[in-house]
Amino acid sequence: MSRKNTKERIFIEALRLFSEQGYKETTVRQIAAAVPANEATLYIYFDGKAKILEDILNMFERKLDRCFFIENSINANMQDEKPEKVLNRLRWNKVLENDMFMRQAFRIVCMEQFTNQKAEKLIVERLHIEMEKTLCLELNNLIEHKKIPAFDDTYTFAALWVQNIFAEAVLLVHSPPGAETVCKLAAVNALLLDMAGNGGKPLGDGSHASACIARG
Repeated sequence: MSRKNTKERIFIEALRLFSEQGYKETTVRQIAAAVPANEATLYIYFDGKAKILEDILNMFERKLDRCFFIENSINANMQDEKPEKVLNRLRWNKVLENDMFMRQAFRIVCMEQFTNQKAEKLIVERLHIEMEKTLCLELNNLIEHKKIPAFDDTYTFAALWVQNIFAEAVLLVHSPPGAETVCKLAAVNALLLDMAGNGGKPLGDGSHASACIARG
Protein backbone atom coordinates (compact mmCIF):
# COMPACT_ATOMS: atom_id res chain seq x y z
CA MET A 1 0.00 0.00 0.00
CA SER A 2 1.46 3.40 -1.01
CA ARG A 3 1.95 6.22 1.48
CA LYS A 4 -0.92 8.17 -0.09
CA ASN A 5 -3.24 5.17 0.04
CA THR A 6 -2.27 4.42 3.64
CA LYS A 7 -3.07 7.95 4.78
CA GLU A 8 -6.35 7.92 2.88
CA ARG A 9 -7.26 4.54 4.38
CA ILE A 10 -6.55 5.78 7.91
CA PHE A 11 -8.75 8.82 7.26
CA ILE A 12 -11.60 6.71 5.82
CA GLU A 13 -11.60 4.19 8.67
CA ALA A 14 -11.41 6.92 11.32
CA LEU A 15 -14.32 8.71 9.63
CA ARG A 16 -16.38 5.51 9.68
CA LEU A 17 -15.58 4.68 13.29
CA PHE A 18 -16.16 8.22 14.57
CA SER A 19 -19.53 8.32 12.81
CA GLU A 20 -20.59 4.88 14.09
CA GLN A 21 -19.49 5.01 17.71
CA GLY A 22 -18.36 8.57 18.40
CA TYR A 23 -14.97 10.24 18.59
CA LYS A 24 -14.41 9.66 22.30
CA GLU A 25 -15.19 5.95 22.13
CA THR A 26 -12.90 5.35 19.16
CA THR A 27 -9.29 4.47 19.93
CA VAL A 28 -6.15 4.77 17.83
CA ARG A 29 -5.81 1.01 18.16
CA GLN A 30 -9.24 0.47 16.61
CA ILE A 31 -8.45 2.80 13.70
CA ALA A 32 -5.11 1.10 13.05
CA ALA A 33 -6.70 -2.36 13.19
CA ALA A 34 -9.35 -1.34 10.67
CA VAL A 35 -6.76 -0.12 8.12
CA PRO A 36 -5.00 -2.61 8.86
CA ALA A 37 -1.74 -1.13 10.13
CA ASN A 38 0.14 -0.79 13.38
CA GLU A 39 -0.45 2.20 15.64
CA ALA A 40 2.98 3.66 14.88
CA THR A 41 2.01 3.91 11.20
CA LEU A 42 -0.96 6.13 12.05
CA TYR A 43 1.34 8.60 13.82
CA ILE A 44 3.47 8.91 10.69
CA TYR A 45 0.53 10.59 8.94
CA PHE A 46 -1.42 12.18 11.80
CA ASP A 47 -0.45 13.55 15.22
CA GLY A 48 -3.29 11.50 16.68
CA LYS A 49 -7.02 11.00 16.37
CA ALA A 50 -7.62 14.68 17.29
CA LYS A 51 -5.85 15.71 14.09
CA ILE A 52 -7.98 13.31 12.04
CA LEU A 53 -11.14 14.80 13.55
CA GLU A 54 -9.87 18.30 12.77
CA ASP A 55 -9.27 17.32 9.14
CA ILE A 56 -12.75 15.77 8.90
CA LEU A 57 -14.43 18.92 10.22
CA ASN A 58 -12.39 21.15 7.92
CA MET A 59 -13.26 19.03 4.88
CA PHE A 60 -16.93 19.05 5.88
CA GLU A 61 -16.85 22.86 6.07
CA ARG A 62 -15.16 23.18 2.66
CA LYS A 63 -17.71 20.90 1.01
CA LEU A 64 -20.49 22.77 2.80
CA ASP A 65 -19.23 26.01 1.24
CA ARG A 66 -19.80 24.51 -2.19
CA CYS A 67 -23.36 23.57 -1.25
CA PHE A 68 -24.33 27.08 -0.14
CA PHE A 69 -24.67 30.35 -1.96
CA ILE A 70 -21.64 32.52 -2.60
CA GLU A 71 -22.86 36.01 -1.67
CA ASN A 72 -20.97 37.93 -4.35
CA SER A 73 -22.33 35.69 -7.11
CA ILE A 74 -25.98 35.68 -6.06
CA ASN A 75 -27.00 38.19 -8.70
CA ALA A 76 -24.92 36.65 -11.48
CA ASN A 77 -27.68 34.53 -13.04
CA MET A 78 -30.69 36.05 -11.30
CA GLN A 79 -32.29 37.26 -14.52
CA ASP A 80 -31.99 33.90 -16.29
CA GLU A 81 -32.77 31.35 -13.56
CA LYS A 82 -36.14 30.30 -12.29
CA PRO A 83 -36.75 31.23 -8.62
CA GLU A 84 -37.17 27.58 -7.65
CA LYS A 85 -33.72 26.71 -9.02
CA VAL A 86 -32.15 29.65 -7.18
CA LEU A 87 -33.78 28.70 -3.87
CA ASN A 88 -33.12 25.00 -4.27
CA ARG A 89 -29.36 25.61 -4.02
CA LEU A 90 -29.83 25.74 -0.27
CA ARG A 91 -31.13 22.18 -0.18
CA TRP A 92 -27.80 20.74 0.92
CA ASN A 93 -29.73 17.70 2.17
CA LYS A 94 -29.57 16.41 -1.40
CA VAL A 95 -25.81 16.25 -0.96
CA LEU A 96 -26.27 14.14 2.18
CA GLU A 97 -28.30 11.64 0.19
CA ASN A 98 -25.52 11.10 -2.35
CA ASP A 99 -22.23 11.86 -0.59
CA MET A 100 -21.14 9.26 1.97
CA PHE A 101 -18.45 11.53 3.39
CA MET A 102 -20.98 14.29 4.10
CA ARG A 103 -23.39 11.82 5.72
CA GLN A 104 -20.71 10.42 8.02
CA ALA A 105 -19.16 13.81 8.77
CA PHE A 106 -22.54 15.34 9.58
CA ARG A 107 -23.21 12.53 12.07
CA ILE A 108 -19.88 13.35 13.71
CA VAL A 109 -20.66 17.08 13.79
CA CYS A 110 -24.01 16.37 15.47
CA MET A 111 -22.42 14.05 18.05
CA GLU A 112 -19.45 16.29 18.84
CA GLN A 113 -21.18 19.70 18.90
CA PHE A 114 -21.30 19.77 22.72
CA THR A 115 -17.65 18.88 23.27
CA ASN A 116 -15.85 20.23 20.20
CA GLN A 117 -15.73 23.98 19.55
CA LYS A 118 -15.34 23.58 15.78
CA ALA A 119 -18.34 21.23 15.56
CA GLU A 120 -20.43 23.62 17.66
CA LYS A 121 -19.48 26.52 15.40
CA LEU A 122 -20.47 24.52 12.31
CA ILE A 123 -23.89 23.79 13.81
CA VAL A 124 -24.66 27.23 15.23
CA GLU A 125 -22.94 29.61 12.83
CA ARG A 126 -22.87 27.75 9.51
CA LEU A 127 -25.95 25.49 9.59
CA HIS A 128 -28.29 27.89 11.37
CA ILE A 129 -27.30 31.56 11.52
CA GLU A 130 -25.43 31.79 8.22
CA MET A 131 -27.98 29.70 6.34
CA GLU A 132 -30.81 31.92 7.63
CA LYS A 133 -28.96 35.10 6.62
CA THR A 134 -28.12 33.67 3.20
CA LEU A 135 -31.68 32.52 2.56
CA CYS A 136 -33.03 35.95 3.59
CA LEU A 137 -30.57 37.59 1.21
CA GLU A 138 -31.59 35.27 -1.61
CA LEU A 139 -35.32 35.82 -1.01
CA ASN A 140 -34.86 39.60 -0.89
CA ASN A 141 -32.87 39.52 -4.13
CA LEU A 142 -35.59 37.50 -5.82
CA ILE A 143 -38.19 39.97 -4.56
CA GLU A 144 -36.10 42.91 -5.76
CA HIS A 145 -35.80 41.36 -9.21
CA LYS A 146 -39.57 40.75 -9.19
CA LYS A 147 -39.08 37.00 -9.52
CA ILE A 148 -41.32 36.24 -6.52
CA PRO A 149 -43.95 38.25 -4.58
CA ALA A 150 -42.96 40.25 -1.50
CA PHE A 151 -43.05 38.51 1.91
CA ASP A 152 -44.82 39.71 5.03
CA ASP A 153 -41.82 38.59 7.09
CA THR A 154 -38.84 37.24 5.19
CA TYR A 155 -36.71 36.50 8.26
CA THR A 156 -39.38 34.45 10.09
CA PHE A 157 -40.02 32.37 6.98
CA ALA A 158 -36.28 31.81 6.45
CA ALA A 159 -35.82 30.76 10.09
CA LEU A 160 -38.73 28.30 9.84
CA TRP A 161 -37.40 26.81 6.63
CA VAL A 162 -33.85 26.45 7.94
CA GLN A 163 -35.09 24.69 11.08
CA ASN A 164 -36.95 22.18 8.95
CA ILE A 165 -34.00 21.68 6.57
CA PHE A 166 -31.75 21.01 9.57
CA ALA A 167 -34.26 18.62 11.19
CA GLU A 168 -34.55 16.68 7.93
CA ALA A 169 -30.75 16.51 7.65
CA VAL A 170 -30.36 15.14 11.19
CA LEU A 171 -33.00 12.46 10.67
CA LEU A 172 -31.64 11.65 7.23
CA VAL A 173 -28.31 10.52 8.65
CA HIS A 174 -29.65 8.92 11.84
CA SER A 175 -32.67 7.02 10.48
CA PRO A 176 -33.05 4.01 8.19
CA PRO A 177 -33.76 4.72 4.49
CA GLY A 178 -37.41 5.51 3.83
CA ALA A 179 -38.18 6.30 7.49
CA GLU A 180 -41.66 7.80 7.80
CA THR A 181 -40.56 10.90 9.74
CA VAL A 182 -37.83 11.67 7.20
CA CYS A 183 -40.34 11.40 4.36
CA LYS A 184 -42.77 13.71 6.17
CA LEU A 185 -40.07 16.34 6.77
CA ALA A 186 -39.01 16.08 3.13
CA ALA A 187 -42.62 16.73 2.12
CA VAL A 188 -42.75 19.78 4.42
CA ASN A 189 -39.53 21.08 2.87
CA ALA A 190 -41.03 20.66 -0.61
CA LEU A 191 -44.06 22.64 0.55
CA LEU A 192 -41.84 25.38 2.00
CA LEU A 193 -39.97 25.58 -1.30
CA ASP A 194 -43.28 26.08 -3.08
CA MET A 195 -44.25 28.75 -0.54
CA ALA A 196 -40.90 30.51 -0.97
CA GLY A 197 -41.75 31.09 -4.62
CA ASN A 198 -45.15 32.44 -3.65
CA GLY A 199 -44.34 35.14 -1.11
CA GLY A 200 -44.37 32.73 1.82
CA LYS A 201 -47.98 31.71 1.19
CA PRO A 202 -49.31 28.27 0.19
CA LEU A 203 -50.05 27.82 -3.50
CA GLY A 204 -53.76 27.88 -4.17
CA ASP A 205 -53.84 26.31 -7.62
CA GLY A 206 -52.43 22.89 -6.76
CA SER A 207 -49.16 23.45 -8.61
CA HIS A 208 -45.85 22.57 -7.05
CA ALA A 209 -42.57 24.32 -7.80
CA SER A 210 -40.69 21.44 -6.17
CA ALA A 211 -42.18 19.03 -8.70
CA CYS A 212 -40.73 21.17 -11.49
CA ILE A 213 -37.32 20.90 -9.86
CA ALA A 214 -37.64 17.13 -9.58
CA ARG A 215 -38.22 16.99 -13.31
CA GLY A 216 -34.99 18.91 -13.87
